[in-house]
Amino acid sequence: METETSAFLNRELSWLEFNKRVLEEALDSKLPLLERLKFLSIFSTNLDEFFMIRVSGLQEQMDSNPDSLSADGLSPAAQLGLISERLRPQLQIQTRCLLEEVLPGLERRGVRIVPHSCLNDGERSILKTYFVEQIFPVLTPLSVDPSHPFPYISNISLNLGVRLVPDGDEGEAKPRFARVKLPPSVPRLIPVGSGFTFVLLEDLVSAHIMSLFPLRKVLECQPFRITRDADIEIEEDEADDLLSSVEQQLRQRRFGFGVRLEVAETMSPSMLELLGRSLDLIPQDIYSVAGPLNIPDLSALCKLDLPELKDKPFEPHIPRVLRQFDSIYDAISHGDILLQHPYDCFGPVVEFIRAAARDPKVLAIKQTLYRAGPNSPIVEALIDAAERGKQVAVLLELKARFDEENNILWARRLEQAGAHVVYGVLGLKTHAKMSLVIHHRSGRPAGIIGKMNAITDTVLIEELYAASRSGVPIGLLVRGVCCLRPGVKGQSETIRVGSIVGRFLEHSRVYRFLNGGMDEIYLSSADLMSRNLDRRVEIMFPIEDPEIKTRIRRDGLELPFSDTVKMRWLRCDGAYVRCVSEKQVSFDSQQNLIP
Repeated sequence: METETSAFLNRELSWLEFNKRVLEEALDSKLPLLERLKFLSIFSTNLDEFFMIRVSGLQEQMDSNPDSLSADGLSPAAQLGLISERLRPQLQIQTRCLLEEVLPGLERRGVRIVPHSCLNDGERSILKTYFVEQIFPVLTPLSVDPSHPFPYISNISLNLGVRLVPDGDEGEAKPRFARVKLPPSVPRLIPVGSGFTFVLLEDLVSAHIMSLFPLRKVLECQPFRITRDADIEIEEDEADDLLSSVEQQLRQRRFGFGVRLEVAETMSPSMLELLGRSLDLIPQDIYSVAGPLNIPDLSALCKLDLPELKDKPFEPHIPRVLRQFDSIYDAISHGDILLQHPYDCFGPVVEFIRAAARDPKVLAIKQTLYRAGPNSPIVEALIDAAERGKQVAVLLELKARFDEENNILWARRLEQAGAHVVYGVLGLKTHAKMSLVIHHRSGRPAGIIGKMNAITDTVLIEELYAASRSGVPIGLLVRGVCCLRPGVKGQSETIRVGSIVGRFLEHSRVYRFLNGGMDEIYLSSADLMSRNLDRRVEIMFPIEDPEIKTRIRRDGLELPFSDTVKMRWLRCDGAYVRCVSEKQVSFDSQQNLIP
């Protein structure tokens, strides 16, 4: 919990609260085991990005401007200290959930991750052959000595730290350190036999570590993982070729400074001290883990053919109007069509572009792309259209964080097909822009209801506070970070903030204004964050069709605020609580929307 002296909640601590809600999904014993493992993985993946972007930014700020304060009055050092303090109990809960609930539950159902030492002789023999043929050739041990400096450890790679001395040494020689990078080309989970039994890659390599260091005695072999700064800053005014500039920055990303070190709990103090000193990290940046590192690798188990351990699959709904017509264009000609993902099928969107590519009446297609993904049917359809001789113009945002490489590859292919590709707007990311004005003081009915992923913009929060002081009722459904402090007397008494994570982690952006009695609903690509409002090109558009407005109001806003299963309400101290009452009827709003 946070003190209530500031008008704002801290952004970084609010993000940790959001990720804690993701972790709580994994703790839900009513969920199937592999779904719980999925949420444990998402929790870790989220943390990787948080450290690579947000924590690295705070560390840079601490070096360059240590006296700067966040909107809630905390210095970079104070924020880093609180992040470390708040996160460690969450990591312990995550590890305990994995080791004491999820993995034992999977083992009872025949899915096992076993130590190499527990295998029988036949299984060890088979795995030794696998090690010699598939793993040993791609291992490159690097030792540290006076002629070999500490090696560069690549970002979020899994490594083994090895302490060794000459074989037969009587204790006089000083132990040396060596690093072995576990190859990403080899699966983390190595199958044993024909069932669902696996050995961890690091366990298998550790069991054969002596083959990498002949004439040496291994004193210790421990896994560790480093997280580095991975943010990209591009001075666009100085970048003659934005595409080349992004490519260069991507190559440099893996050389960012270290921000977090994860180590096995059993690592010796001497190895821990050497790693921390060599990577220029302090104890606050080091996290000891009592279980496997990099839990997302274990989510490979979710691909096993075990439907009883997963959520029941569902087929996204196709609106009736789209099934009534042979052509999507015929359907559109009869009125607006609303698709709410993931509950409605995304296929009609793809078919819309594919039909345009094939239609001889279509002369040109113009498209904005932000995150194209590695296998985008939309981009394939645009390429098809260009190859058919149609004019295709694509505004492709190269600076979509962690999707830059995919976008660069698609940009090359689109250009080769003859499409005209532009790379966003100078100084801005192409994603959304919006503004908000309230009319409450005239005495007419007013109200604001919003659904979004995050709200961090302090200017807009102050406007919401002003509206609240005027008596405007405000309901916000914020899945992730929320810096607005609700329920403060004389400031935000009329504001309530809820959050739903749930199965899909969906975060549509819906804004509803009861503007002088007029019910106005807008859909947008923008969250209420400074980066969206000030540094991006966004889209926001009104919904005018009465039927669609009713559906959005019901499914997008009213149902979530009625949720008694997944909803958590934000308190003014920054903590989130479930609203539990014996009289409440159990209602899961996301489950209700599944066809």
